[in-house]
Amino acid sequence: MQRKNVSFEQLCDVVAFRVLVDSIADCYQALGVIHNEFFVIPGRFKDYISTPKPNNYQSLHTYVIGPNQRQIEIQIRTVAMQEVSEYGVAAHWQYKQGIRSKDGKKYRWVRSLLDILEHTIGDAEFLEHTKLEMFHDKVFCFTPYGDLIALRRGSTPIDFAYAVHSDIGNRCKGVKINGKLMPLRTELRNGDQVEIIISPNQNPSPSWERFVVTGKAKTNIRRFLRTKKRGQFISLGKSIFSKEFGSLSKKELDDKLKSLLRKTGLQELDFYAHLGEGLISTQELTTAVPVQNMLQESNEHILENTDVLVKAKPKKAQKNKADKGAQVFKELMSDLPLFYPMCCSPLPGEKVVGIVSTGKGVNIHKAKCRTIRDFDGDDKRKMPLTWTEGAKDGLYEASVAVVLHNMKGSLATISTSIADKNANIVNLRIDRRGRDTVDITLTFEVNDVTHFRKVLEALKMERVVHSVDRI
Repeated sequence: MQRKNVSFEQLCDVVAFRVLVDSIADCYQALGVIHNEFFVIPGRFKDYISTPKPNNYQSLHTYVIGPNQRQIEIQIRTVAMQEVSEYGVAAHWQYKQGIRSKDGKKYRWVRSLLDILEHTIGDAEFLEHTKLEMFHDKVFCFTPYGDLIALRRGSTPIDFAYAVHSDIGNRCKGVKINGKLMPLRTELRNGDQVEIIISPNQNPSPSWERFVVTGKAKTNIRRFLRTKKRGQFISLGKSIFSKEFGSLSKKELDDKLKSLLRKTGLQELDFYAHLGEGLISTQELTTAVPVQNMLQESNEHILENTDVLVKAKPKKAQKNKADKGAQVFKELMSDLPLFYPMCCSPLPGEKVVGIVSTGKGVNIHKAKCRTIRDFDGDDKRKMPLTWTEGAKDGLYEASVAVVLHNMKGSLATISTSIADKNANIVNLRIDRRGRDTVDITLTFEVNDVTHFRKVLEALKMERVVHSVDRI
């Protein structure tokens, strides 16, 4: 009553009747008799015979104005439907015992529940997903081949894709709803025909988890991201190991690795994953296996023996083409995250230094950034980097402090000036508003430092701009 915001007098199912007949045809015939005899409440009729619930529940539900103007509910079903309604869940034992059912669609919801149980970690996550599956209204959509997919109300095409198959969800790139291309976060409605567009190069995005609603979708996205994160830690662990013992021959390197594996009791990939995640420190490596003259190795030599894999993803650069795996730095290949701290916001074309952060990735700083002074002499973590030509295909954020004359249309003028230079404003903050001037902070996306300088010069030329400086 509270959820639907109705009073007790407005409830229709306080008094309910169930009509059992022999056949489906008799169900609809009985429905016609009832509708002919009583006034029907509009919008309350439900046909679960033509569109059964996911647990195979079938029945006709109708609501009418009965004697003494009482609202009543009437359920009409066959005897067989009544048996399924009362005892259908008992068929769960067939699936647990490995006995194949002749009609796999009948108990799809049970298999979905078991699938969630198999791939969740911990009781809390399982409880969260099962509550999502069991206690919400459904929305019914169709595949292009006419198959019916039942989902929780509020579901998106991502939920639909995972309901069809986990591989379809993992490779989902786009969607057509009723023949029209639509965003992946679109909320599905009853009767929608959903066509999932897939790509072999597509992977689940962490942002999907923010708008999917079904337990199966959330479970598969989290599982994929956990697996991917482990692969990233393995790559970073190999990089750290290579840097620590880069001066050794291949045979000596293999012997050192075997010694460490015996000491830790880990398999090779597990060892690299622990090292990349920071569960095993570099100090523990050098303590366990003494390495001579490692501190005297030059930074250039370390770079030559390092195969650091990082993912070319500038901070918040959603449109960056390098996200697909393009190489951003000549010394680094694409796999693990790059981070662009706000302390200096480096751009392609500027001299930069990478700081390896164990368990996270590589932080990119300008060569003159004050932050890197803390790493002077630590050549194992600090490395000079060189931008590739492909780095300019990405988008990078740059911020400037602008003092504007407090004139009508000032913001419009500088916005147009930035747009004319093919840059996109991503953030604008008014820091101080005075009688004659206004101080603002602008953040916009550019391709490299040359592009940034063109935008800067264009702003300085505007009459409404008093001054502009890079932050």
